[in-house]
Amino acid sequence: MNGKVYDRTISNKYLGVQRKINGGSPLEAKIKAEAQLAKWARQEKLQKERERIKFLKELAELDTRQAEFAINTCDSILKINLCSAAKLDWASFYNDQLLPPFVFKEHPPRYEQVVREMRVPRKSFFSELLFPSIRKKRLALEDAARDNFEEQMRAYNAKKASAQTSYELERAAFHDEQSGFNRSVDQLQLDVEKGEPAAVESLVRIALANLELPDKFEVSFDTHYHGPEKLIVVSCILPGPLEMPRIVKYEYHEEENGTLPVEMDQASFDDFYESALLQITLSAVHRIFTSMPDRQIHIVGFNGLTGEGESCILTCKISRDLFDSIDLARDAPDVSFQAMQGVMVKPLTGLTPVEPLIWPAIPTFPRHETGGITTKPDGLHQSAAYRPGELKNAANNLLVGLLDQIEKDLIKQPDGSDVVH
Repeated sequence: MNGKVYDRTISNKYLGVQRKINGGSPLEAKIKAEAQLAKWARQEKLQKERERIKFLKELAELDTRQAEFAINTCDSILKINLCSAAKLDWASFYNDQLLPPFVFKEHPPRYEQVVREMRVPRKSFFSELLFPSIRKKRLALEDAARDNFEEQMRAYNAKKASAQTSYELERAAFHDEQSGFNRSVDQLQLDVEKGEPAAVESLVRIALANLELPDKFEVSFDTHYHGPEKLIVVSCILPGPLEMPRIVKYEYHEEENGTLPVEMDQASFDDFYESALLQITLSAVHRIFTSMPDRQIHIVGFNGLTGEGESCILTCKISRDLFDSIDLARDAPDVSFQAMQGVMVKPLTGLTPVEPLIWPAIPTFPRHETGGITTKPDGLHQSAAYRPGELKNAANNLLVGLLDQIEKDLIKQPDGSDVVH
């Protein structure tokens, strides 16, 4: 992330988690924070549901349902995002929230209540006629009650006025913050239209933050924009094999009063992991081309990173024209990835590094020297797919080399003296 960084600190008390969310614009920080808070809210709901269960058999049934849901969600990443993808709506980015009107919730004092609390007697004509002291006592208590009521009213009005002042200050701060945020949205839109790299990068990250991915995944995106080529390079930290759901169900054993997780076999997991990562890749590229206009982005480079050293394990570079010719809804993820001239080494669970097809201007991950690259299921190495112009460039280089050698031979005399032209 280049340029100025905006941040928001968010937390979920129930889960006991806190995180600082960074963004290249106030809008990006807000969108990312809202997405993370929604994710935590869903996790909190599931955790509360687990805590309400008292019997292991019921817990095994719940965990099985959640395991099935997690796997089905991973299998449907691309399908879900193809249905939800749309162009960015700038109007929806503005903060048009209204601050609730001022309401002072305390009830005002009531004279009748004060009279009851001070035990002021009711007026009795005959009693006061016969006993003047009774009338005198009542009048004294009424005066005291009236003074007490007026004092309570003064305190009530002062408290209400203080609350009103605090509300006005809060309202002014709210409007200032809201206006400042909306101005930042206007500025971001203007900068994107001007092709400012930092603005385009931030808007692409905003689009990617709205991808619908499984809650168990921790996926993050960094972007670098090359204006002259209308090229955006995305570096995506993908989930590693250990972060992927692998359990297909939980079996309850009554005799042992315990549950036993049942995992998918290694071959099935290899296919499952590859499919999930390719679906994330395809969803991200599709979201960028769908959200961003052609005048800003015409080529997308995608590097998928994972592992402790954040090595690049899959990479692709594709133009909008070529991408439009690929049917993501019809073709399998690996077929679409190959059509995008993508590069990876199977099985992806091996986390074998590959050379990115396009590097960001400021690399955020290490370079690894690798041999061949492959997309074959057997994991054998092969050369990258042919790209237009490669043969011409190879022939030109060969010809230049031959001419250089001929020229060196011609300018040398047998006695070793140079020929002067």
